[in-house]
Amino acid sequence: MIRKLRIEKFKKVFPLLMALLFIISIGCTRTLLDKAFKGKFSSYKNNRVINEYCQSCHVHRDFLPDEHVDKVTGLYSNELFSQTIECKTCHYIKKNFWGDIMQKTIKP
Repeated sequence: MIRKLRIEKFKKVFPLLMALLFIISIGCTRTLLDKAFKGKFSSYKNNRVINEYCQSCHVHRDFLPDEHVDKVTGLYSNELFSQTIECKTCHYIKKNFWGDIMQKTIKP
């Protein structure tokens, strides 16, 4: 009798636990943008993902990534910045608690 009660209780609680686990797992997944800034892909794909994100903004809609890299790398004497081919060397993102993205630039 007690065993049947436990099974019945488990059947009621199990879907709620599964739903909670699903919601938690969604919050823990990383977006392509996060992965690109972490360097999880090839340099080409990292740059492509980051550039697509930048160009989705009205301010950077006409942004030309190749010209930007050529122009900016010549401005610095630091070898890391003068020879880079990846956006993530100079740029990064921070997310606040609510998931809002703030873009940041590292200036040597």
